[in-house]
Amino acid sequence: MPILAFCAFFSAAAITGSFYISHQFETSRQAKQFELTAIADLKAGQISNWYGDRMSDARLILKTPMIQRQAVKLLDNQIDDKARQELLTWMENVRTEYGYLFIALYGADGIARRVAPADASAPSMTGNGDFRAAVRAEGVWAGDLQRYRGKGEQEIHFDIMIPVGIHPGNAPAKGVWLLRVDPYHFLYPLVQSWPTPSSSAETLLVRQEGGDVLFLNELRHQPDSALRLRRPIDQYPDLASTQAIGGREGIVERLDYRNVPTLAAMRRVAGTPWFMVAKMDTDEIYAPLRERSRMTMLLLFALTVTAALGIGLQQRRRDARLLRLQLVSEQEANELLEKRVMQRTATLSEVNDRLSKEMAEQKRLETRLLAAKKMEAIGQLAGGVAHEVRNPLNAILSITEALFKEKEIEGNAGFEPYIQHIRTQVRRLAQLMNDLLDLGKPVPPADLQAVPLYMLCRETVDLWQNSRTADRRRVIIGSNDETAQLLVLADSVRLEQVLFNLLENAAQHSPDDAEIMIRLYPIESPRGDMVAIRIADSGKGVPMEKIDRVFEPFFTCRKGGTGLGLTLARHFIESMGGSVELCNNDPPPGFSVTVRLPMPSRERP
Repeated sequence: MPILAFCAFFSAAAITGSFYISHQFETSRQAKQFELTAIADLKAGQISNWYGDRMSDARLILKTPMIQRQAVKLLDNQIDDKARQELLTWMENVRTEYGYLFIALYGADGIARRVAPADASAPSMTGNGDFRAAVRAEGVWAGDLQRYRGKGEQEIHFDIMIPVGIHPGNAPAKGVWLLRVDPYHFLYPLVQSWPTPSSSAETLLVRQEGGDVLFLNELRHQPDSALRLRRPIDQYPDLASTQAIGGREGIVERLDYRNVPTLAAMRRVAGTPWFMVAKMDTDEIYAPLRERSRMTMLLLFALTVTAALGIGLQQRRRDARLLRLQLVSEQEANELLEKRVMQRTATLSEVNDRLSKEMAEQKRLETRLLAAKKMEAIGQLAGGVAHEVRNPLNAILSITEALFKEKEIEGNAGFEPYIQHIRTQVRRLAQLMNDLLDLGKPVPPADLQAVPLYMLCRETVDLWQNSRTADRRRVIIGSNDETAQLLVLADSVRLEQVLFNLLENAAQHSPDDAEIMIRLYPIESPRGDMVAIRIADSGKGVPMEKIDRVFEPFFTCRKGGTGLGLTLARHFIESMGGSVELCNNDPPPGFSVTVRLPMPSRERP
């Protein structure tokens, strides 16, 4: 029996230790997966937006008749000195505000007529294939990142070219605007940054060039490699970068350009020919766990030796007792032994039950911690970006408002659509910056107070009825005498913001003349009495394969949306001790959002 007990103890310890070590390795891997996924998604989205902004700049120049007319006059030498100086001032302002290396106006022969800044050297484009294509194009022509060796040129840049003086059917153009983009101004610093300390983590930007994977940015472990380092696709099919340009997205364990095993998150940068890989060496990920595993094995060995000594001592004592109790009947000895076995079995069962409960609780806490760290990382990174963007955004608004008051522009109906478009986009960006800053701010406990829920809902609906999305839509608040008196523990300002955003979201996904239902009702939960607010629309709902991603930052199913509305809603509600759940209506159509908030303890019925 002692040997069996020892074997049972040893087996239980070995199994428990093995399970613990495996669990720790898996938990660490999942944590890094979440971190890499969040960083890859955020950076890919920022690069896509940055690239889209550069293309929007070009399209705006193409579609602005005033700029195009002045450029044609300059190319035809029919422009007066004042108009020429105004055009040069505009070129310098655009270059300064948007960070271009230079802006140049070329004739169709490839010779630069004007360049901003004035001291910049604009190279001849006579033999440039992209320039010849831009002259024949009817829209914006975008090049790609290239390494150049021309005299006076920055080594790495890419060009955006806009034809001048084109009308339907009259190509080629009289000239070309050339916007030279400096990747060192925004793109490379963003790609090469990493939000947390790491000895091996880095972000790669790659594209396919012929049969090779071409690395576009400077690499952490191989200096001076931007647009130099290549890997043949057929010779390196298992590289994470090779699989990324093949269209694969997600998390994989693959070799990197050094042939070192890594954990990598792969994403396509929307709207560009580029692909992103955020990676970290597996040695760095698992190094702390290997040390912990060695300590665990030493502890298990010590416990095994202690158990063996204890069982040996117990055996010797038992033998001594048996010698002293030889006159005791065999039946009594068997009963005593059976009783002891039952007691030990019960103790071991109790210990195992406690261990299982503790491990389950630990896993739940670890899951919550990982989610909190992911949101914290996104909030910190997004908050930093928002602070950096807000000042340039205010400068853009001030400059454009001053420009709108120029006598040639103010009151001119031809410019009104462009003025309104610029104002709308700047305000949209300002609201996006505010949302990004809110994403990193929890609701302080001191701001929580008892809030009359029905009254707050009614005030929010009245406020929302004045918005543009409220046209031809009706909101019904389902309540009775009992629910009209319900109180919740919340920050009234943030709760009103959440309800307003949910009404906006419901209206934007509902057809005209649709009804939006708001229902209030108390519920019981393991955390105490709570109140539920259910907002149901009558739209098409959300596909099941996308419903799990609705709360992800920057994910949206609607064109023009920021993808932060539901993320902010869940952030504020969970900060107030509540929860948010989503589901498609059953039966269809429509989609419902259910917000749960705690009641004030003194007000619970």
